[in-house]
Amino acid sequence: ITTSYIVKGTDSLTTCSNSATIILKVNTNPQASFTYPLLGCLNSPINFINTTTNGNYYSWDFGNDTISNLNNPQNTYIDTGFYAIKLIAKNNFGCTDTSTKNI
Repeated sequence: ITTSYIVKGTDSLTTCSNSATIILKVNTNPQASFTYPLLGCLNSPINFINTTTNGNYYSWDFGNDTISNLNNPQNTYIDTGFYAIKLIAKNNFGCTDTSTKNI
């Protein structure tokens, strides 16, 4: 999104005034999201599918002391239980978004 602003100023001593146009570009934030199979087995890889929009860099935390920077990573769980999966997406402008799902 690009927006133009006109800034006007007046010198209080001379009452001279001037203006300038400033163009401000606001970049779109990434929208972090992912999918995974509804069923998985112990000691078998689970494929995570990154469905993020407007992202370029990814950081995954699988809730079992395992991390990844891959776009579509796999993770293997060796214990039963519930895990909080977190995906942080970042774009080229440094804007970030986070999606967390419990599996």
